[in-house]
Amino acid sequence: MIHFDFDWSDLLNKLIFAVAVFILPLQLWLLVFRNRAAGKNGFDRRLTLKLILNIILWISILGFITQPYLSLPASSKSRMLVAKDVSSDIVQKIRDSLKVETINVGALAKSSADTLLIVGQNFEPAFFASIQQLEYQPVLQWNPFFATDQFQSLNWKGVVRKGEMQSVRGSLFSSKQQVIKLLFGGQTLDSVALHPGFQDFKLEIPVFAQGRNTVELLLGDQISDTLRFFSRPAEKLTVSFLLDNPDFETRALATWLGKNGHGVRYEAKLSKGVQSSQNINAAKESDLVVTDAGNAGNVLVKKALNAGRSILFVNLTNPGTEIATINRALGTRFQVKKISNEPNVKVTSEFNALPFQFSKAPYQLTTPGYPVVIEKQKGKVGVSLLNETFPMQLTGDSVAYERVWNSILALVRPVLGKNLEVPAPVFAGLPTRIDLNGFPDLGKEMRIGTDTVYVEKSAFNEKSGAALWVPRESGWVTLKDSIPTEIFVESNSPGFKIAQMRDFVNANHVSDTLNRKELRTAQNVDRKLPDWFWFCWLMFCFAVLWVEAKF
Repeated sequence: MIHFDFDWSDLLNKLIFAVAVFILPLQLWLLVFRNRAAGKNGFDRRLTLKLILNIILWISILGFITQPYLSLPASSKSRMLVAKDVSSDIVQKIRDSLKVETINVGALAKSSADTLLIVGQNFEPAFFASIQQLEYQPVLQWNPFFATDQFQSLNWKGVVRKGEMQSVRGSLFSSKQQVIKLLFGGQTLDSVALHPGFQDFKLEIPVFAQGRNTVELLLGDQISDTLRFFSRPAEKLTVSFLLDNPDFETRALATWLGKNGHGVRYEAKLSKGVQSSQNINAAKESDLVVTDAGNAGNVLVKKALNAGRSILFVNLTNPGTEIATINRALGTRFQVKKISNEPNVKVTSEFNALPFQFSKAPYQLTTPGYPVVIEKQKGKVGVSLLNETFPMQLTGDSVAYERVWNSILALVRPVLGKNLEVPAPVFAGLPTRIDLNGFPDLGKEMRIGTDTVYVEKSAFNEKSGAALWVPRESGWVTLKDSIPTEIFVESNSPGFKIAQMRDFVNANHVSDTLNRKELRTAQNVDRKLPDWFWFCWLMFCFAVLWVEAKF
């Protein structure tokens, strides 16, 4: 494509160009006028030659002023950099498939590559500086390398509340049938069976302890990683019990909630026209309503759900019929199927459940290990198939009782205020996004350790915002604000190299987008006539005109 090396915005350049354009018609008119003054009419051969030579000279002068040149796409030059831990078989397959030459970091400057394929992520620290110091930044394409049975995209919540569910997600290529486990205090809290091949996995555990938490991730019998997160104090709930008949199960649950500082309102019908009501810890407006299926159509239940509150149905006796009643009343889509003719089925050694099983659905959440399912409407609707759990308290096994109900409440509790979301793992030197929502007095800054981070408020919700933090120190870092929180920053873990390379490549792509014009120009080859050519050509044109006038 033809371009011009001429600054059209400069006024002097415009004047010079206008004069050059005006010269041609003036010169042609003078030639024709002189020809007529000499008594010659029409265009003879001599006049035609003069006109052609003057037009050629005029075009040459315009060309010298505007400096036209061709910009041609440069031939693609791809090179491949390979990390030291990548197997030679994989390197050979890529080389044969893409027909690309392999180079080392030291040869980067001399390679003049416009596309750089990076295979793997285990490079020396000087690798990143070597690429940044190149005169022309190549387009980076990254192909991460993971060994068999190596975790990929492992992530969890860096900050949770006590009683909430902690989710650990990731993927790996499993070499055999094996089990992934999450251990807390030497006890397995959740596990997933893996089959040979690539697969995603998700582990969920309720958070029992407040403050710093450490769990171990096991693949088979080997500890593969140690996950650290911080548990904030649980927000106290207000729970309303709306029942047709009082029973030991709900009484025990209400008492346990009250002992843990939650507000409780317990209302039950004793007989026709007679109702029992109890208030624990000055309970006011409810966050959670615990009721039975017979109250699914109750005005109070529907009103609470429409206001974003949570509903939990317990004490089911005939799930097939009662689930249908709940679905009709609240618009949910729960489905159950009978799995045994026995009156109860064993869940753990401590308690039983009804002989039914929920059908899995992507829009519903299941409490790990327990037959309790949650569906999101305007609020949350949960259904429990558990039988009586209060005998665990009577036998003194309060730890097991707390584990069961903390797991259920973690999913069914509504979203409360002052929420802080920190994706983990967090690495020193790499940016981490911190999301905040539900803060009535969200400021413009927040202090994390020795850093002061700017908070960008949401344009749609003044109580929400986000901050981008690049930690400079490792270990537990305190959030020095109104929220008593700590964030664990890792400096060297199995996922650090992956995160570092991902951040570097993403930054390169952003730079490529912002400087697309400059990079595209750098990747083109400009074919421009040299100055000596213009000098010789103009001298030749003037010489031809001078010689023609002599004959």
